[in-house]
Amino acid sequence: MLAALLASVSRSCPPRFAPMSTASSTKFSSVMCEEETKNLTTPAASSLSSISPATPDSAILSLLFSGKLSPHTLESELGDPMRAVSLRRQYLEFSLTKSPPMPAPSPPPTVSRIPYSVFDAPAFYKSVLNTNCEAVIGFIPYPLGVVGPLNVDGVDYRVPLATTEGALVASTNRGCSALRKSGGVKTEVLEDGMTRAPLIKMPSLKEANELKVWVETPANAMLLQEYFSSTTRFGKLTSVDVTLAGRLVYLRFKCTTGDAMGMNMITKGVNECLRNLK
Repeated sequence: MLAALLASVSRSCPPRFAPMSTASSTKFSSVMCEEETKNLTTPAASSLSSISPATPDSAILSLLFSGKLSPHTLESELGDPMRAVSLRRQYLEFSLTKSPPMPAPSPPPTVSRIPYSVFDAPAFYKSVLNTNCEAVIGFIPYPLGVVGPLNVDGVDYRVPLATTEGALVASTNRGCSALRKSGGVKTEVLEDGMTRAPLIKMPSLKEANELKVWVETPANAMLLQEYFSSTTRFGKLTSVDVTLAGRLVYLRFKCTTGDAMGMNMITKGVNECLRNLK
């Protein structure tokens, strides 16, 4: 266990994070300072050929941090899938939390809360009540893997992937590696908005064109913005484009949604606009 690995340094180095208990009964006591973190990168084994079921966790972790052992090959190297999962979690835990440390009582963004051996079913069912699912009859376990680091705009991210498709995680991780070695991913926001495009069938072409002219009048566009804003504090109507096809009027409402994806948010706002068009 990680706590055993770090026991020898806990006397001389003050704790950075409080111990955390999990549904898997795993405890991480992250008491490492910079000197002890560096010590982990010194391999305890001279080569991968020395790995055996008797190799201590500390030696395996040393090989992982030195880059001489890939976390994706732990199962084949150790011949023990359960131990491989445990060691990979410990390696990822340090990779995510060693820098920068977060002040107590804020918990670090760790994997320690992801169950991997014992599942707390009562807590799970309580957490989804009136939130995620109705008429619950059970759960379906999916294996959860991780890829990365994926470098995006100079920041490394570890990306979790829950899948039952063999080789998907491995191939995605190779893609992350290729992107990282080529300088990482650079992003630019070209346009920001979510759209809804209701269709209105008018009695005649003349009335369809009248509706188009009405929507495109600046004063009426302001009215539509007011109707939309009456349903949300975060969503904003930015534009409405109108296209005619005979007596069919296609309205494309473009909106911003704050930090949310906002599909339900803008649907509600657009419905309010349509209600006031009657």
